[in-house]
Amino acid sequence: DTNERKTLAVELAEDKIAEILIDADYDSLDVRYEGTDYPLGFTRTVEDIVHTGGKGETNDYKKITVTVAGPGLSTPITRSTTVAAP
Repeated sequence: DTNERKTLAVELAEDKIAEILIDADYDSLDVRYEGTDYPLGFTRTVEDIVHTGGKGETNDYKKITVTVAGPGLSTPITRSTTVAAP
């Protein structure tokens, strides 16, 4: 069913966002999470980790986007979050 596939895709995107948010190693988020995996027949991609500011600056943060595509989805599901430096 299309609604079930969409719900699952949203859960996969939000699960990856949650995983990234609890990772305490801010400096290596890009290296650890950028890329693609294939859970449950979907394609889940973490891309475009955009780093703004720099170490020690008040505006040091990263915007992270997760996209999930696959059968049963007319358009990919995208979720984004912003993580500030500790």
